Amino acid sequence: ILLPVLLYPLLFLGHSWLQRASRESMAARQVVVGLDLQGAPAALAERLRERLALEQPIELVDVDASGVRAVASGVSEGLGESIDADLGAARALLAEGCDALVTAVPHPDLTQRTVLRVHHDGTSDLYNEASRRVRVVLDALQGSEAAELRELLLGSSDPGRGLDAEALDVASSEAAGGAALGRLLPLHSVLVVLSGGAFAALSAFAGERESQTLETLLVQPVPPAPVAWGKFVAVLLLALAALLSNGGSLMLSVASGLGELPGAAPGPDGSVVTLVPGLGRLGLGAIALLPAVVLLCALLCLVSARAQSFREGQHLILPLTLVAALPAAAAGWGDVELDPLTAIVPVFAQGLALREALLGRLPLALGSLSFLSGCVWSWLAMRHVGRLLDAERVLATEADERELELRGTQSRVAIAWGFAAVLLVYLIGGRLQAWRP
Repeated sequence: ILLPVLLYPLLFLGHSWLQRASRESMAARQVVVGLDLQGAPAALAERLRERLALEQPIELVDVDASGVRAVASGVSEGLGESIDADLGAARALLAEGCDALVTAVPHPDLTQRTVLRVHHDGTSDLYNEASRRVRVVLDALQGSEAAELRELLLGSSDPGRGLDAEALDVASSEAAGGAALGRLLPLHSVLVVLSGGAFAALSAFAGERESQTLETLLVQPVPPAPVAWGKFVAVLLLALAALLSNGGSLMLSVASGLGELPGAAPGPDGSVVTLVPGLGRLGLGAIALLPAVVLLCALLCLVSARAQSFREGQHLILPLTLVAALPAAAAGWGDVELDPLTAIVPVFAQGLALREALLGRLPLALGSLSFLSGCVWSWLAMRHVGRLLDAERVLATEADERELELRGTQSRVAIAWGFAAVLLVYLIGGRLQAWRP
């Protein structure tokens, strides 16, 4: 509960600091660019040198790239031996101390045009930085050269331009923040609930069973059902506390400008949206998600109560996490809509309702259907919670054949579900995502 309060600010601050430090460090490093501009007009070569010299710190050296120029025509035709010779000659020149190599070769189709080619080794950050600086200069030079040529030949920098199109996003900052959170929070919430509630569920059931403290609890003159319900409430409260602390710390970090929402689109001024939805949308989303939280906590109790040891309980919770994460992740996809059919799917419907609530467009009828269907699924799971601490089963010795058979059956079922979930994600899910990303 306390860890996320520090975790998210530190993650955002650390990520921002690393990005800034990496950019500043790389921009301050000197790069060596080799130039062979014999195939370019003198005026173009001079302009290129002047622009490259402004990308400080940079060192420009003249090299003889005759091996690269000799196979230029074969490279443009796609001949394999020419491409291999081109790369070999460029590697040899780069090995002499250049971070990037710029060569000028004739255009394959236009006799009066020149092609500027950039070779670099992509395995090094410094080489990539050198290539980036060169490409920035070449893009700017290409733009100015093209504009001057159009002005000379056609009398205008762009005579074919008719209308200037300008795209404006009318969504408010609150709606944009809700859209970004809607893609993130369904899966984030499910994983936090399962990871936070698992500590309590494993300790309350599998841990006590392993340490043999359930016996002293069940011999008290108290019905086993209230004891099981008390443990379930503890699991639910801890899961809710973990969810609130994680979500609260995440949104406070974003709202205070420490970080950016993943997938948030830049605003009209180029700044990234950092605002989060208002309390009304967040509160409605929390209510919409509540049945899924109750269902997941009940399933955690059911799985943990079957485990003979803490470690066995951890193994059984893994398939549950995989199965629950799949619909939660799908709920964040913008193409999936909340309708009467999806509103009755457990966890999936509540994730969709959470997303729609954050967007401010959750319909009353579908939201109510999602909430009620989630309550039904939760009730079906919670019916079994009261029977979890059946003394005859819990106090059975390890040699009890029936108990061993039940545990072995559930272990096989858990492994089967785990394999099925992995296959669904990677095979069917991969094909669906390739079909409609």
